[in-house]
Amino acid sequence: FHKIICMIQLLSAETNIECYYGVGTKYRGTVAVNDGGNTCQEWSAQTPNVHSYTPESYPHFDMEGNNYCRNPAPGLDAKPWCYGMTGARFNLCDIPLCKVVEVEVVAVTMSSNEASSSEAFDDDLGTVADTLCDGEEHWLKAELITYSCIKVPNK
Repeated sequence: FHKIICMIQLLSAETNIECYYGVGTKYRGTVAVNDGGNTCQEWSAQTPNVHSYTPESYPHFDMEGNNYCRNPAPGLDAKPWCYGMTGARFNLCDIPLCKVVEVEVVAVTMSSNEASSSEAFDDDLGTVADTLCDGEEHWLKAELITYSCIKVPNK
């Protein structure tokens, strides 16, 4: 067995509809007013703003049939945004940033074969998170954001 030390970032999956993390590419809430106070234009509409950010071009961003704030351009924008029906062409949306919990896991042990397999570690990660948080209900549905691990050799 080897000792594995991991830094895990967890986010309650339920909060991803009330807030965003990172640059908001996974935000799936229903805010439909930008921070300029303008109602958002439906993503499939081309009026009043002609654009290329259509549900067909960005099928993984839940833009079909709605005007909710999204961020299909993570390299260009720092948070969810939308095209406005009036005023500026587009604005960022007033959506709070999610709180992320960072947890350091020490002494997670696996056989040496399992320790080299990230797939085996991924399979065990839910159990690790559940154990860390003592089975609290809000963490049972936790979403893994990132993790990084180092293997500590046996002495």
